[in-house]
Amino acid sequence: MASIDIMKWSLRVLVVLTVVLMLTHLATLGILLLAVDVHLGVFYAMTRNKCDRRQLKHIPVTHRM
Repeated sequence: MASIDIMKWSLRVLVVLTVVLMLTHLATLGILLLAVDVHLGVFYAMTRNKCDRRQLKHIPVTHRM
């Protein structure tokens, strides 16, 4: 299994876990995990698109979430 597939599925699992935590009384942990999800999502998009920091401003990560 390629590392990009591992990152894709771990990002999906973290997003589902974040949503579950946001709907329970552990919303504080969900908010903290949301910050981790955003950083991992940007890293995943950069790796998938094979781009560098100069191209980072053109990746619409927030629109896919």
